[in-house]
Amino acid sequence: MLFFDLIVQSSQMCPLFTAMIVLILCHIPIDPKETLQQCSAKLSKAMSANVSDVANALFSDDLITQGTKDYVVTADGVSASTKANRLMTDVMGQLEAFDDERQYLVKVCHVLTQQGAAVKQIGNIMLKELGEDTATVHPPPPQSGASVASEAATPNTPPSNDESTSPATKQSTPPQRSVSETGSTGSPQEARSPSMLFTH
Repeated sequence: MLFFDLIVQSSQMCPLFTAMIVLILCHIPIDPKETLQQCSAKLSKAMSANVSDVANALFSDDLITQGTKDYVVTADGVSASTKANRLMTDVMGQLEAFDDERQYLVKVCHVLTQQGAAVKQIGNIMLKELGEDTATVHPPPPQSGASVASEAATPNTPPSNDESTSPATKQSTPPQRSVSETGSTGSPQEARSPSMLFTH
């Protein structure tokens, strides 16, 4: 509390002093081991839901030993929480053995963000603690409705030849009149010629 009061009083007297304090605080190195330890209990519990998948993913990026991976994947009669604790212990050991602890933990977090929701959330939290931009971790998922949209955009098949035929084409020949209407097989004009009209 006294330290905070001192900073406030100093900032009122000298703004440059405040700026220096902020720069110093911003450049305090982050301890990756401490970051992992703070999340270890929650992470171990979250990994127990799909511990085999997490172990395979970490091993594929050479982030854990093959012995740990084989134990987690193949051990019978061992609870998932015990396997998750074993996996967590191996990650802690690998972190201490790495020259660049921060780089190792960042790689681990990137693998974790590809797992289930709970593990992904913890991975993102640790990435933020390490100063990483979590927005670039996950590319946007592909549009699942693209195929449906393309099918909807496909034009309908043209109607059949019978439907496209116009009524005029169907009735290209005029109907024939019957003999009872004309009195002969010819047209009405031929049946009622002028010679027949003026005969007595």
